[in-house]
Order: sequence, then structure tokens, then C-alpha cells
Amino acid sequence: MDLHGSLKDNLQATLRSVTRHRNQVVHRDTRAYWDHLLRHAQSLIGDGKAPQDTAELARKLALELIERDRRAAMTSP
Repeated sequence: MDLHGSLKDNLQATLRSVTRHRNQVVHRDTRAYWDHLLRHAQSLIGDGKAPQDTAELARKLALELIERDRRAAMTSP
């Protein structure tokens, strides 16, 4: 994955974005980027190549995305 800046910076920005758009529909490309960034972070964490603070940001992002999916499922007809 090509990142502009560090993984930590990208995770922080993405977490702010997910939080800011918590109850809003986002473009599927935006969601795809969020998911791709999370998978990338998780792969580095699994390989032991990411610092602890990055792992914590990835965990928070994963929880936000799970909650987002849960809310979407509850409001879908």
C-alpha cells in the first residue's frame, strides 16, 4: 500500500474521518480505503513490524468500522 506519511499518521487521520462521518453514508471508495488501510496495518502488526501505538490505533479503527457496520445493518430495510 502506498502511503503519504507514516502508517501511524494515516491511521490517525482515518480514525478521525471515520469518527467524523460516524452517522453518514460515505462513498464506497472511501470505505474501501479504510478497510485496506486497516488490513495493511494488521498485516504489519501480525508480522511484528508495527509499534504498539500503531496496534492500538488499528484496534480503535477496527472497532469503529465494526460499530459502523452494525449501525448500518440496523437501519437497512
